[in-house]
Amino acid sequence: MEKKNEHYCDICKKNYKNYKSLWKHNYVFHKNTNNHHNHIDNHHNHNDNHKIVLKNEEAKVYLCNKCNKSFEFYQNRWRHEKKCKNEGGKKEDDKIKDLEDKVLKANEENNELKETVKKISKDFEEMKKLIKKADKQIVNNINNGNINNGNIINNHIQINAIGCEDLIKKLSDTQQLDVLTAGLFDESPIVELVRKTYNDEKLKKNRNTYISNLQSPNCLTYNNEKKRFYAVNKNKHIDNIIKNRMDDIIKMYAAHSNKMKPAHKKIFNEYIENINNNKNNKNKELYKKHKEEINRIIYNDKEFMKKVKEIVDKTEIKEEDSDAEDIEDQDSEDSVVL
Repeated sequence: MEKKNEHYCDICKKNYKNYKSLWKHNYVFHKNTNNHHNHIDNHHNHNDNHKIVLKNEEAKVYLCNKCNKSFEFYQNRWRHEKKCKNEGGKKEDDKIKDLEDKVLKANEENNELKETVKKISKDFEEMKKLIKKADKQIVNNINNGNINNGNIINNHIQINAIGCEDLIKKLSDTQQLDVLTAGLFDESPIVELVRKTYNDEKLKKNRNTYISNLQSPNCLTYNNEKKRFYAVNKNKHIDNIIKNRMDDIIKMYAAHSNKMKPAHKKIFNEYIENINNNKNNKNKELYKKHKEEINRIIYNDKEFMKKVKEIVDKTEIKEEDSDAEDIEDQDSEDSVVL
């Protein structure tokens, strides 16, 4: 049995080359049958379908990629696009894509900025806490006498009043010999010892005089019994300083004279005699220069001494408050007993 093709006779079971051969066959042999009519109908339906396909193909639209203009044929669109200068369609798509990219990038940058701000805020809060803690520590240090001009001082501040200094204990043998031989270098042993007192860190607890004004007739000096600074006549107080430093260098001389050359001993002894005998004009001038130099040395240390005084004053206030509380407690107890 032959395989059916498009031009097949269902009655004879035969294939024909084309529609005309099949039609002729049906007309001659099957004229009075329904097959002939059915085949004709099928042929018409086939033609109609073919026309519909052609019509659909004819209705296809070709759009320009640049300006979106429509064309019936591909060739027309191709020729048009070669000359078309309008990039509108393509540009619009590119603009949308660029805009989307920019929005995405802006969102990413915004998120990064938020994270940065969050980190800065956190660091700022940490810094505030550290500053607050540091401020509190500074206040406590000032109240407790821990810091003075960058130097550490004991919580219980110790100051040796005039006449109670321990300079000889603190100074090494070499330093004491430097003081005794200061006259060799146009210096005076007493002034040199005062200079060391107000410059050497080891001797700072022996700084007991506060001069805030070179021209003022008064100064402040520390009192061991009252544990505070009080005002005295500056001229007389410097006389007292010279007298006490004289006693110190004489003790040093007694301990180290055997290490000094005869010429050095002679210079030192002449110096002591001139200071003690200051009635003639020459010695009076020497003594006056001593006082002026000591005044300047102590004045130059005024910032440190100011801090020391502030600590002493606060300590005194605390002690007075403590005494007042003790009195109040005692009164309270008495009232209860009564």
